[in-house]
Amino acid sequence: MDSLVINEDKELIAYISDGDIMRYIGKHKDIVVDSLYMVNVVEGNHEDFSERVQRVLDLPVLNIAKKRVIKVPWDKEVEEVATLLGKRKIKKVPVEKDGKLVGVISRGDVIRHTFKRFL
Repeated sequence: MDSLVINEDKELIAYISDGDIMRYIGKHKDIVVDSLYMVNVVEGNHEDFSERVQRVLDLPVLNIAKKRVIKVPWDKEVEEVATLLGKRKIKKVPVEKDGKLVGVISRGDVIRHTFKRFL
């Protein structure tokens, strides 16, 4: 359910992944940080699941989306895209040409393109 957020000029401004949403709706426990001089408690959430889901639905998308987006230029070599996807452990990456979004390339796209000439 990964989604790109673009402006009216087709410029990519943010990216929201299913992982971003999972972090918002998942349960967060209290964290106790104990140091030599003091104890800090970072309070988790105490809402039930449906309340957390509703809270996410009420948020503007830019409150959840990542503003620093990993992207590739349209003429990037497939080997370099494969390296990026593997090292960053991401499923897909937006493709830009002249600062405008022109597509998205996924792990599956890379695999199909790479192996089609061998099969």
